[in-house]
Amino acid sequence: MTVPASALTLDIETADYQVSMYSNAEPGEGIGLVRPVYSKAHWDNGFPWTKEYRFGGGAGEQSFDLPSRDTDTRDPNTIDTLTGATDQSAVLDWTTTTPVVLPFVPLRP
Repeated sequence: MTVPASALTLDIETADYQVSMYSNAEPGEGIGLVRPVYSKAHWDNGFPWTKEYRFGGGAGEQSFDLPSRDTDTRDPNTIDTLTGATDQSAVLDWTTTTPVVLPFVPLRP
């Protein structure tokens, strides 16, 4: 997407942005309509439809008894994110920093 700088009501020299991708959940699934990313073990061995409709590589297993539908909510459930010069895998590593805080990236060229 391209937007002329004149259309923005901000200072391009100091503005930052944050872009992340999540999987949209159905009502009643996940927190804030964000679909959980389950552990790799659960993704490999979970329900028959898990591999078709869910992501693996996070934490926890699917639980219909929890509002989060996830037994471990420490992972950010992020599929992809822009992190600028910071290594994405380090930013998303929920095992070293919880909660994960996604960085803002400078808007200026």
